[in-house]
Amino acid sequence: MPDAMIHHSANEGVRSGTRGMMDGKRKKAMGQVAGFPDIVVFPWSHLPAMFFEVKAPGGYASEAQKAIHERLRVLGYRVAVVRS
Repeated sequence: MPDAMIHHSANEGVRSGTRGMMDGKRKKAMGQVAGFPDIVVFPWSHLPAMFFEVKAPGGYASEAQKAIHERLRVLGYRVAVVRS
């Protein structure tokens, strides 16, 4: 039995130009939220989910990411920015 379920949200854009803008509009229409953390960990049901924003060394969370992180914290979730 697994100890937790881990999900990676594919929030990053992969294309530029018109196709990239179309991708962004489509993802937003499907419910993608700007700034949502990269990884969500769902431990046992009696423990709250944990959210992780992954950054390269020296990278920082954007303003949109900081706003989402604060909203999640207000709701009682744990949020961390991790670098490796």
